Amino acid sequence: MSKKLSSSQIRKLGERLRKNLVISDEDLKELANFRANHVDPLTNVFKELRELLVKENVRFEYSGRIKNTATIIEKLRRRDKGTGGRANLHSIQDIAGIRVVLSNSDLSTQDHLVNVIRDSNMFANVSIDDRREKPSHGYRAAHVIGQYCGVWVEIQIRTKLQHYWAEFFEAFADFVGRQIRYGDKPNVERWETKNGSEYITVEVIDQLEQLSGCIHDAEHGRKEDDVKAVLADFKAYKGLIYDSNPNVFYTMFNRVFKRPPKEIKPDLWYLVIYNRKTRQGEKWMTLSGEKLQDEWKGNELKYRNKQDIEIVVLKSQSLESLRETHERYFSPEPGIPPED
Repeated sequence: MSKKLSSSQIRKLGERLRKNLVISDEDLKELANFRANHVDPLTNVFKELRELLVKENVRFEYSGRIKNTATIIEKLRRRDKGTGGRANLHSIQDIAGIRVVLSNSDLSTQDHLVNVIRDSNMFANVSIDDRREKPSHGYRAAHVIGQYCGVWVEIQIRTKLQHYWAEFFEAFADFVGRQIRYGDKPNVERWETKNGSEYITVEVIDQLEQLSGCIHDAEHGRKEDDVKAVLADFKAYKGLIYDSNPNVFYTMFNRVFKRPPKEIKPDLWYLVIYNRKTRQGEKWMTLSGEKLQDEWKGNELKYRNKQDIEIVVLKSQSLESLRETHERYFSPEPGIPPED
């Protein structure tokens, strides 16, 4: 177990990470310790959540992750557009996160699971962040947030179509700039596909946000024809960012109603070194205990000055579950991730 930081140490660390353009090795190590202290709570919530969902007889895929260093620093430095303020490290509620993806787009099932988790006594100080009616730049899902042993844990619950949209937009953000997820300007103004078609980025972002609204309408109608129509719209966008990550679209269009693994396997931790520029998971490791901590901290330091490299720590019962919940980390080339 990593050394636990005091509230004062966490606050001061967050301030330094926000203000200092060059992050010291010592602060990176402190942040690694802070993140590592979320591992055990996430592991326990992961187990309790699985038992809870299995009792509800719901088909789902799920996985967990610890928020990576670059994303934490981005969040600390980003000014809230509503309040004008910035987050502090102690108040970030999704350092430890779990994603649940339903096998369908039934909003009543999504509502039911939100209520079951909220009422389960799993968390203290539990709250619900419902982004379905008021999406964040097109992103729709229901989040249950609470404290477990004093640590914040966020559980995202997505329908199948909400998840397709979110994965699609994440892949697009890797291509044109991660900041578009918060409504900021893209790095790429326009681009040309292999077939010679030219697209203007802000127009595509606007169209994707409209597509999110179409998904919302289709799910409320719960008509199979409407769902199929939305999937057809996704297909129309396939060519736009195919170069970004072909595997995202492989999942979206060819494995739409894939069943989760029948065999429940031991929960595993995966460490992934992901290159945003080449859009490939360059290295995968299955680790646990001190070995996970050592590799995690070592690679954070090794790649600290490479903005395109993302060190990702994920938890899942299988690679198949991860492929469903975090598709963007899988390389287009076969054989990169390890076999289960």
